[in-house]
Amino acid sequence: MYGNGYYGGGSIIGMLAMGFFVLLFIAGLFVLIGWAVMSMRRGSRHDHMGPGMMGHGMMGGMMGDHKDAMEILKMRYAKGEITKEEFEQMKKDLQ
Repeated sequence: MYGNGYYGGGSIIGMLAMGFFVLLFIAGLFVLIGWAVMSMRRGSRHDHMGPGMMGHGMMGGMMGDHKDAMEILKMRYAKGEITKEEFEQMKKDLQ
């Protein structure tokens, strides 16, 4: 009926365009999945701070009263985030 033996008669340009859009769709899925994974990782970073420090940013806790700043400093030293020399210097700065 159409003369070329198959239904539809698509051109090479149409097939290339369709392939491009399929690849674009797949790339979009990868970006969406990557974004979701990164969002979940960012959300879990706050879990290590403990219940008393929720809602405090790094500077927010340091700008609070002296007792909170010292507790944060002691915790950072205990976790090994800072050296003894850094701990002593920061402790002097806070006093």
